[in-house]
Amino acid sequence: MWCFIQVVFLLLEDFETFIVGDFGDMDVDKSNLSVMCTGNHRLLTDVHSWCECVSEGDVTTLENFDGYDTTTVYKEGEMISQESVEEDA
Repeated sequence: MWCFIQVVFLLLEDFETFIVGDFGDMDVDKSNLSVMCTGNHRLLTDVHSWCECVSEGDVTTLENFDGYDTTTVYKEGEMISQESVEEDA
C-alpha cells in the first residue's frame, strides 16, 4: 500500500540533512522548508525514525496512509503529539 507524507521543518539544517537521505520519491520545496515523499509503509517508519534520531529542531509530518490522515509533531527528536483522523470518503 502506498502512502504520502509531507515533512515540514523549522530548521534549515534539518531540511538540508533530510533531503540528502533516501526517502523514496521526494518533491522538495525549499521556500517552505518542506518535502513531500511517496513510498510504501516502510517510508513512514524511516521518516519517523529520522525525526526521532537525527532531527535537532521542530518537525511536523502530515501523512496519508491506509485511510487515515495523521499529523505528528516532533520537538528536538521527541514526539510531542500525534493525531489521526479517518480520511474523508
